Amino acid sequence: MKTIPQQQESTETQQPDKTKEIATIVDFFSNKFSKIQNFSHIKAIPLYENKFRVNIFTKEEGFVTKFTIAFSYFTTIKGKSISTSPAIDFPNS
Repeated sequence: MKTIPQQQESTETQQPDKTKEIATIVDFFSNKFSKIQNFSHIKAIPLYENKFRVNIFTKEEGFVTKFTIAFSYFTTIKGKSISTSPAIDFPNS
């Protein structure tokens, strides 16, 4: 059996640290979504460059606790400017 040497670097060296961008995005979405019914949490997932997938979860408790992605956005961040697709549109915002 042949073994192929792994030449992949760890993900830490492949992607720059996105901690600041993630915190900025989560704060932005928290201001918009933290008051929705059954709000649970927000997860921002780095995709590439300055692009993220943001999922807003709701929580339903019962015999089994259920988490559901209530909203999902493709997000771009440039400095302090954040754009989303689809656009965030609330009647009361």
